[in-house]
Amino acid sequence: MLHRFETWEAQNYPAAKEAILIENLMLFLKYYNERILLEFLQHLKIIGVSIPISILVSVPIGIYISSRPRIAKIVIYIAGILMTIPSLALFGIMVVSFAPWGLGLGMVPAVTAITIYSLLPITRNTYTALNSVPAGVLEAAKGMGFSKRQTLWKIRIPLSIPVIMAGVRTSVVLGVSVATFATLVGAGGLGYFIFSGISRSNFAMVLAGALLVSALGIGVNWFFMQLEIWLTPRGLKVGRK
Repeated sequence: MLHRFETWEAQNYPAAKEAILIENLMLFLKYYNERILLEFLQHLKIIGVSIPISILVSVPIGIYISSRPRIAKIVIYIAGILMTIPSLALFGIMVVSFAPWGLGLGMVPAVTAITIYSLLPITRNTYTALNSVPAGVLEAAKGMGFSKRQTLWKIRIPLSIPVIMAGVRTSVVLGVSVATFATLVGAGGLGYFIFSGISRSNFAMVLAGALLVSALGIGVNWFFMQLEIWLTPRGLKVGRK
């Protein structure tokens, strides 16, 4: 079990408090390492399911509305409204919505809520990127005899990858944070340590959960930055240098 050290020195000297906090944190990591690994992998699973779904939904929507400004305003406005719903409330809505089918708890409501939260950044960035391709480039493609479809797939999308991937990275980092609420709907994840620590007034447990979520967010952001570099056309990389 995790021991609490409360001494007169800790109450009067900040250095002693910090030392005790670090000791408690190390004890927690030592005794709960198996549970930490289990919840860490579950957190990755939740993100690994929800973000690809969000990309598969958002990018086609962004492509579709890129040439339809009126529809784009409506779609982005609706996505913006969905994103303003408080995280906990959205998870609650998902639980109630899926309960009649016996799916009110577990992965389904968690993945759905995170997917909804991830729609706006990817959709908006896709729409903005496709409409930011220089007119001269599009005219050159037209002069070379490219059809609209060829221009889209060979010119506009490749040039838009950096901006689209920026939206994906935003969604992933946001998803890692929002996924902490997944534990409240029975889906598990690193949020278990944060909310369990709060209920037990265990600061070391809360701190461990928060640090793990932060580390995961930094890690997945780095991974998608490398993926963005790999997907970006060579000509744009030269331009950046």
